[in-house]
Amino acid sequence: MFGFGFTLTGSRLGTLAIIALGLTVVATLAAYVFILPEKRRDALSKCLQKLRDVLTFQTPPLEAILRALYIFATLYCVLSGLFMLFTSFWTGLNAVILGPVLLRITFELLMMFVRLVKNTAEINARLGGCCEPPEDQPEEQPETAAPAPVKHGPDDKFCKECGSTLDQWKKCPNGCDK
Repeated sequence: MFGFGFTLTGSRLGTLAIIALGLTVVATLAAYVFILPEKRRDALSKCLQKLRDVLTFQTPPLEAILRALYIFATLYCVLSGLFMLFTSFWTGLNAVILGPVLLRITFELLMMFVRLVKNTAEINARLGGCCEPPEDQPEEQPETAAPAPVKHGPDDKFCKECGSTLDQWKKCPNGCDK
């Protein structure tokens, strides 16, 4: 198109796709053998340790990605709204004012779910990674103590026979004390 002598036809694009697939398979196998094993973690550089944590889902990068995407979307909304002020004043003003507010609400909701997962994983780690008893052992039931015997004294407000509340003359309304 521009006269540089480089065009991608269907056959060249298919060849490049096959080469990309082969390189992807080789890189995946190399990462699986040299980066992902736990025994190799200490031998890795800091950069490769962080890459390993991302690949093993120890440190999800979604929080950082969402922050960067929020900044980009907010700046784009404000700048495009400023340009829209020259063509359609009210549309541009809405984009400058309401756009960042709606973006903030949307990204706050997304970050809430990310933090929920992060906090749940942290609580699970503090509990030792296990919250339920093993399947081969039944859960222990707490022993229930026998109720303490009721001691009746002269100041009792309940009938000794049926448990009804005594009236003002200390008599059972059911006639148990006759």
